[in-house]
Amino acid sequence: MGVSACFAVTPNAFRKTHSIEEIGEQCLEVVSTLKTLIDQGVPLAQYAWEFRYPEDIEEPAQEESEEALQVAKTVDQDILKRLPGDVRPG
Repeated sequence: MGVSACFAVTPNAFRKTHSIEEIGEQCLEVVSTLKTLIDQGVPLAQYAWEFRYPEDIEEPAQEESEEALQVAKTVDQDILKRLPGDVRPG
């Protein structure tokens, strides 16, 4: 939700991608203080595709999944706090 909310306030169009880094770079044009959060979120991109279509890939360990989920929640909440009030959900 947080990174996606940047879509509402950026003048540039976003191309469809799973790259948090690419989307994050565009978000930095709007909210320059997001650099650290975007950097934390970049490793999460693998979860958008690697485990979506499992073949011979083992699922991540429970601990890895929980850590990734916590990072995702933290990044999301912190990004939402920094966006202008008129584009924040709820």
